[in-house]
Amino acid sequence: MILSPSSSHNRQLQRQRQLASTSSSGGSSLVIMLLTILSLINISPSLSFLLQHPSSYYRSSLILSSTTSTSTSNLTPLPKDISPFDKSASIGCDVQGELRKLATIAVQRALLDDDDTTSNKRRPTLLELEFPPLLGGSKSKTQFDDFDNVQELEANRDWCVEWLPTLAQSFNTQLFNKEKEEDDEIEEDEEVNEKKVWFILPDTKEVELCKEDWKGQRYRNSALFTSIEAVTEYYFSSSTSTSNNSNNSNNNKDNNNNNDGYSKPWGSTIANFANQLVKGNNKDDSNKDGKDDDSPSLIPSSGLLGDENSLDTLTSKEAQAALHLVCQPGNGGPVEDWINVKKFHEKCTNDNIDNVDVVVPTIIVNGALDKVRDGYYASFIFPKLAKTFDFYKSFEPILYLKPITDKGLYGWIFKVYNEPYQIYLQRPITTTSAPKSIDSKAYNNDGTTTTTPTTTSLTVEDILALVSDTKPTYQECIQALLKCNANANDNATK
Repeated sequence: MILSPSSSHNRQLQRQRQLASTSSSGGSSLVIMLLTILSLINISPSLSFLLQHPSSYYRSSLILSSTTSTSTSNLTPLPKDISPFDKSASIGCDVQGELRKLATIAVQRALLDDDDTTSNKRRPTLLELEFPPLLGGSKSKTQFDDFDNVQELEANRDWCVEWLPTLAQSFNTQLFNKEKEEDDEIEEDEEVNEKKVWFILPDTKEVELCKEDWKGQRYRNSALFTSIEAVTEYYFSSSTSTSNNSNNSNNNKDNNNNNDGYSKPWGSTIANFANQLVKGNNKDDSNKDGKDDDSPSLIPSSGLLGDENSLDTLTSKEAQAALHLVCQPGNGGPVEDWINVKKFHEKCTNDNIDNVDVVVPTIIVNGALDKVRDGYYASFIFPKLAKTFDFYKSFEPILYLKPITDKGLYGWIFKVYNEPYQIYLQRPITTTSAPKSIDSKAYNNDGTTTTTPTTTSLTVEDILALVSDTKPTYQECIQALLKCNANANDNATK
C-alpha cells in the first residue's frame, strides 16, 4: 500500500530539493539521500517499529485511510444484539436464525454461485463455520456464563438441523438444475427428492438422540443422518471393494495412504464392553411370562453407544453425497474425530480425483479448528493428530464470529466468505435522563405537579477497529481494540 504524504510534507520535500540543488555537485547526491531519509522518518509513525512489524502499519492504515480491497460500506455488518453488556437484547433476539441466514449466503457464494471465468481461484472444498452456538433466545449464554459440553453439542446439533431444509433446498435445486442441463432424459417436472446432504454427527448415540428430538419429516427429508464412523467405514469399504480388482501394489499403496480406515477412539474397547452390559441379552428371557407385551423390561436398550438402526443407509445409489455437514467433531470429544474427518474427506476426494464434479465439499460446524491449527495439542503426545495440522489449516472460514476480550475491552472478529476479516470494538454507553416536573392537573384535578424519576438506558456501540485480508493474530486484534478505544475516548472528550 502506498501512502501519500500530506501537502505540508510535499512543501517540505520541495524546499529540501531546492536546497540540495544549490549545494556543490560533489555532495549533492549525499545531501539528497540524507534529506530523503529524514523525510521518511517524519512521515512514519515509528521507523523502528515498522522495521520489526511491517504488516502492522499496513493494517492500521487500512482503517485510517478507509482503503481496502473491499469498500467498508459493502461489508456485512456485525450481527445485532450479541453483546454481553446487554443480555436482555440477546434473549429477545433470534441470533442463531440470523447466523443461519449468513451461513446460507456464505455457502451460496462459496459453492453455488457461477464460477468467475476471470479468476483462477478454485472453489473451496474445506469450509468452516465458527460462532457462539448458545447466544440468543430465552436461554442465551455468552462465554462468561456456565455451560457444559453437552449443552454446546445439543445447540450445535439443533442449529444444523434447523438449517438443513434451507441448505438442502438451495443445494439440491442447484445440483438438480445442473444435472438437468447435462442429462436430457430428466423431465422438467421431476421433483428434487434425492438427499444430497449428509448430516454427520460425532457418534451413533447422537444420531439416535437427534432423531428422537427432531421427528418432523421436513428435517428428516432434507439430509441423510449418519455418524463419523459410518461415513469413514463407508468410503473405505467402497474403496476396498473397488481395489480388489486392482493389483496388489495398488492395494498396498492405498492402505498405506489411508492408514487402515477408521481410527477408533482411545478406550473404545472398554466402551463397547460397558455398552453390552447396559444393553443386556434379552433373547433368553424376553417373554418368560408367555405374554406378548411391550413392557419396558422387554424392549431392548440401545445402550451407551446408540442404536445403529437410527443411522440412514449410505449404500444406495441415490445416497451419493454432494455435501458433508459435520457437526462439532473433536471439540469436547475424542481427538480421533478430527483424524477421521480428514480420512473420509481425503478418501472421497482421492477416489474421485479424475472427476472434479464429484469432489464432495466438507463443512465443519464449530469444530474448534483453531485448537488443532494453533498447536493446542502437542504433537509428541498426539502424533496422529499432528498429521492433520496442515489439513485443517487449509479450511476456508465462510462464517467466522468469535469474541475477543482482554485488557478490559470486548470485541469480535467477524468474517463472511469473500470478505475481509473485521475486528469490532463494543463499548457500552449509558445515558441518563434528568428528572422532569410535569403538570398532573389533567389527571388529579388538584393542580399538583409530579417529578418523574431519573431513568438510565444502555446502548452498545459497535466500532470497526480493523479490516484485514488475512486473519489477524490475537495480539493484533487486541492492539486494534486498544487503539480504537483510545481514539473513541479522545473523540468523546472533544
